[in-house]
Order: sequence, then C-alpha cells, then structure tokens
Amino acid sequence: MKMLRALVLPIVVLALTPGCEPKKGGETTTPPTGGTKDDPGGESGTPVTGDDDDDDAGPDAPPANPDGVTECDAEVADTPTALWADRVLVRMPKGVEMVERNEVFAQASGEAQSTCDVMVSRAAMGYFQDDTAKGVKQLRDDTLTQIGFDMSVVTWSDETENGRNFTGAYEAPEDDKGNPPVKGWFVFKESQGTLFWMIMETHPNAYPAIKKSFKKSGSSLLIVPPS
Repeated sequence: MKMLRALVLPIVVLALTPGCEPKKGGETTTPPTGGTKDDPGGESGTPVTGDDDDDDAGPDAPPANPDGVTECDAEVADTPTALWADRVLVRMPKGVEMVERNEVFAQASGEAQSTCDVMVSRAAMGYFQDDTAKGVKQLRDDTLTQIGFDMSVVTWSDETENGRNFTGAYEAPEDDKGNPPVKGWFVFKESQGTLFWMIMETHPNAYPAIKKSFKKSGSSLLIVPPS
C-alpha cells in the first residue's frame, strides 16, 4: 500500500532511491477502538499466539491500558536482520522484514501484520555522520522533517536521552494530504561519530498493543564497529 509521506532522508546525509514510493493514507487500515481479535488494528482483549482461536481474554490476558487497548507482550524475530555488510544487527517486530534500499537506508518491504494482529504501517532505518553542533533532539526533528512530517503538529512522549542516544514515541494527526494519523517509536544510536536511526509506526489506536515490541526491537539495535 502507498503512503503520501515520502521518505526523504536528512539533507546532511541521505537521499532515497526513486524506488521508495509514498503510501496513500486513504488505503491505510484505521483500527477501530473496542474491536475483536480479528480486527486489523489488533485491539482485542486477547493477544494472538499460535493457533489459539479463543476470543475470551481469560484471567491470564495482559492488562488493558486506560484506553481499553490490550498491551501485548513483546514479540520480535528470533534471528536478527543483518544490514550493510553485517554492520547493523536488529531484531525486527514479528512479521516485519527490513530490506536494504541503498548503502545508507533500509525500509520494510511493506505493511506487515505483527503481534496482536497490529498492522505496522512503516519501518525504516538509516545512518549519517553526527553533527555535534546540533542537539540530539534537533537532529531527531530534522530527520522526521526530511521524512515528511510537519514538526509543528508532532508530539513526543516517553522520551529518554543519554548522550547522543535517544528513544521516544512520536504522534502526528491526519493531515490535509490524506495521510492517516500515526504513532511511532524513534531510536537514535551513536557509534564512533555516526548516528543510526530507526522508526516503526502504526495507527495511534493500535500503538499501545505493539509498543513493547517496538521498544524491544529498538533496544536490540546493535552497531558492529568496523574492523
């Protein structure tokens, strides 16, 4: 599916290949609240595991957050994805496959159904030389701006800053171009003067169900020093 927010990477470092097509927001599944196990947004009271067809949450179901959306356990790939000649290793959320697009940019092959039936609408990552004249949050905002976000409407939460490393949740409303609302997890990880970034997105209604998977995937990001 296509999306209008074209991925255009930070001017300081990246330019996407022509093959990275935008997605049309009108085609993105918008998970309703209060859905069932079969909802595309994965907002059922029961996390989907194996072949379990029981729609009853049961006493062992994970607790729901204040919005009534189940917070599912983290599920990431057993085997890490290796990128850029094994320089980067990362365990993606279940069902998400990252593919190199060029020497500095990788992107999921498309929307993917992940834990609790949540649709991951976009996942991407890349790297660039750190500009130490700018703060980490400024570089973070520059990155999302080049991806296509209007930072005046983006809100942040759950932020952690440690030196040149950063993680945080960002949210943007539907825009006048038809792009749907999104909520995602952003990661900066610094290694030897290079900043590696990673984003994973879904609909805001579905984010509580998959946030643990997003966080676990981001924390698994491993940068292998060049030999």
